[in-house]
Amino acid sequence: MRKLFAITFLFACGSQIAQAQPAKRVMRPSDVFKMVAVADPQVSPDGLWVAYTVTTVDSIKDSRSSDVWMISLDGKNN
Repeated sequence: MRKLFAITFLFACGSQIAQAQPAKRVMRPSDVFKMVAVADPQVSPDGLWVAYTVTTVDSIKDSRSSDVWMISLDGKNN
């Protein structure tokens, strides 16, 4: 029941945010460099934390930077 409520809540919030967005525009090549890639989630052995990588691109330096982030599984601590 809690999962159903959470999913319903997320969809409701998402639809409200989508309605508040400005007019759509065509994606430009420079927009790709502004994207952040989140990948490789791994749960800690004790099951309390999730570690994941966040990769950003610096188009001026022509480089990528990957950092490891952690958040508690309940989302309260990061």
